[in-house]
Amino acid sequence: MVQRHLEKKSISHDDLVEFYDSHGLHPSLVKSIGEEMGQNVEVPENFNSLLASRHQELEEEEEAGAKIYDLPPTRKVYYEEPDAQKIEATVLHSEGNEVVLDQTPFYPDGGGQPADLGVLETEEAAVPVTDVQRCGDVIVHTLKSPIPRGAKVVAHVDWIRRMGHTRHHTATHIVIGACREVLGKHIWQSGSQNQATWARIDLSHYRNITREEIKRIEHFANAKIREGICLDKKELPREEAEKEYGFQLYQGGAPKAKRIRVVSIPGLDSEACGGTHVHNTGEVGLIKILGTERIQDGVIRVIFSAGPAALDAIQTQEDILQEASSVVSVPPEQLPKTVQRFFSEWKELGKKVEKLSKYEATALSSEFEKKLEDGKLAESVPEGVDINNLARSIIEKPGRIVFLVSEGRGHKCVFARSQDVDFDCGKNLQEVLKELGRGGGGRPDFAQGGGVDDIKTLIEKMSQRMS
Repeated sequence: MVQRHLEKKSISHDDLVEFYDSHGLHPSLVKSIGEEMGQNVEVPENFNSLLASRHQELEEEEEAGAKIYDLPPTRKVYYEEPDAQKIEATVLHSEGNEVVLDQTPFYPDGGGQPADLGVLETEEAAVPVTDVQRCGDVIVHTLKSPIPRGAKVVAHVDWIRRMGHTRHHTATHIVIGACREVLGKHIWQSGSQNQATWARIDLSHYRNITREEIKRIEHFANAKIREGICLDKKELPREEAEKEYGFQLYQGGAPKAKRIRVVSIPGLDSEACGGTHVHNTGEVGLIKILGTERIQDGVIRVIFSAGPAALDAIQTQEDILQEASSVVSVPPEQLPKTVQRFFSEWKELGKKVEKLSKYEATALSSEFEKKLEDGKLAESVPEGVDINNLARSIIEKPGRIVFLVSEGRGHKCVFARSQDVDFDCGKNLQEVLKELGRGGGGRPDFAQGGGVDDIKTLIEKMSQRMS
């Protein structure tokens, strides 16, 4: 990618930021590639600040036009007291179904982590919280029904859901560190999303991840869980954080605040991160990778589950394995060989069926040839007959055009002609099927379609086309 770019033009500072931010290519690597090509790539001393500025500009664009609340900052209990499942609070602002509290245990949507849900309990009712968003320093709660300004409430967080998000957010950091250990130091996070039962991260990587690499990543990640490493969560001045943690700090994006919340798993991963996290890696419990996929050039998606959800995922996979084993009446350990044997037998049977179908078509062709009028035929065929082979058998002789439609489900149809006939089957079939609200087409000498319920009308229209 760098070589292609350098073949067209020089690499600017903005290009360096794009290479690093979107593809995980460190400026030193880009510089060395340029040197190999005999071109100088200048890496600015303030590269880290350029990277942060880019994220800040993007965030400012997103927040432009956002509603402004003339209220004091909401006390973020989800940071100060992360284990608080419920607290007392006062409604400072109420507009429609939106309220702002003086303090909240509800985490707002952001950083790849969905908003907390739960209820605000008043003396009269328990009102469900359906969304939580951050507007500057104010946290806005969307409710199912209004609560008046000044009301005293008890805020209850859906704790099972919150802990699902929390485990998966910490697991994201663990998996990134594990991928960096197994796949290489070039690994860079280009996106993530955490849910209560699964999470995904998009990582810069130049090829698909193999099954053996997945197993090594899982072993490394779960070893870090067993170590019970205490997480370090602290706010630092931006410059101090950048000096201590370097480029890796902004994998999840750079916040625009002068102080940055840094979440660090010592010896594994450190990032600027606003999400909720466990106290130590042991609380994650278990990590299971569910799958990987290539989503674009140089970016691989890793999907995984953590904690109880990981155990549920493993049990689901075991259920599928047991069910498949019972269908073929073999123990699970014998399933791969049995499936391979069945697959081989199925392919051989398919070849035999194909041969028999051709024999059947040859036998039927003489019967249908009797119905030819001036070398033309439009007929329905009993269900089960291979109309493709039957049509090919009939048009082996010169001067013939044949339209066949199956009486079976879907009413598959074939329009074919001999090689010496000047007639466009594909175009004509496409036009007729379009008139009847269906689709189809193909080559001038052989076309296919289907889905027409009224095959009588279809046959009449095709007969007209051949006349």
